[in-house]
Amino acid sequence: MTRAVRFDHYGDVDVLRIDEVERPVPAADQVLVEVVAAGINPGEASIRSGLLHERWPVTFPSGQGSDFAGRVVETGGRSRSSRSATRCSAGRTGDRRRPITSWCRPTT
Repeated sequence: MTRAVRFDHYGDVDVLRIDEVERPVPAADQVLVEVVAAGINPGEASIRSGLLHERWPVTFPSGQGSDFAGRVVETGGRSRSSRSATRCSAGRTGDRRRPITSWCRPTT
C-alpha cells in the first residue's frame, strides 16, 4: 500500500486527508515514482475549492499533490522517460485527468 492526499468534496485545505491506496502499476509508456516531496500548486487549490468546476469538474474521490520530486522505482516496457533509480521532478501539464504524471525530468 501507498499513501495519497485526497478529498471527497469541494472545500479548503481542511477537506484533505491521507488515504492508503493500492500501489499503481505503470502502463507500458509510464514510470512509477517514489515521491520524496510533493506540493499542491495554486491551480490544484482552485480546483479543490470548486472555483474551476466549470472547466475541470472533479470526480470524487480526487487527489492533490501532482508537483513532486522523487526517484523512479519501476518503468513500463516502452517508457522513454527514465530508468529505475533516476531522480526526477515531475508535474502535470494539459489534461489533469491522466492518472500518472505527464512528464518526468531527470535531476542531478
